[in-house]
Amino acid sequence: KLYSLKPNDGSGDFSFSRNSVKWVRGKDGYYREVAANIPALEWDEASQKFRVLVEPQATNVLLRSWDFSNAYWTKSGVTIDNNAGAGYDCPFVDSSGVNLKRGFKLTATSAGGYIRLATALTITAAKAYSNSIFVKRLTGTGAVSLIDTNGTDRSITITTDWQRFSYTDI
Repeated sequence: KLYSLKPNDGSGDFSFSRNSVKWVRGKDGYYREVAANIPALEWDEASQKFRVLVEPQATNVLLRSWDFSNAYWTKSGVTIDNNAGAGYDCPFVDSSGVNLKRGFKLTATSAGGYIRLATALTITAAKAYSNSIFVKRLTGTGAVSLIDTNGTDRSITITTDWQRFSYTDI
């Protein structure tokens, strides 16, 4: 339950539920896991305040989104390295602030290299799908694109800082 300051008689309070964990951005820029049924407070860079993150129900249809070395992904003209299973630093930390090292290093070995799902997702017409990915450039240059659920090629500019790219399409 979330309690309101005004009115303070309980009429402004509201209930909250979420049946799974949620990752939220902290003031330090790292993402932390919030347990089920705990309100998610996320740092808002623009206002310099925490805000309650309220979102509609969602389902993760990309089941191996944390593991690009899995056969779930097709690779061509790239190598994938997860640091011998230990992973690389990433924008996710545990409750103590220790980096979870879930990052993967993708290196292009030829022009036009790519990584994509081995099997296309089943998409329901007229339903919104949101996609996001965290990336940063370690070395080099070159164009990078993300392809959304409609097959639209979205060119992105990668810097040496972790960035989250996200979009929703129908």
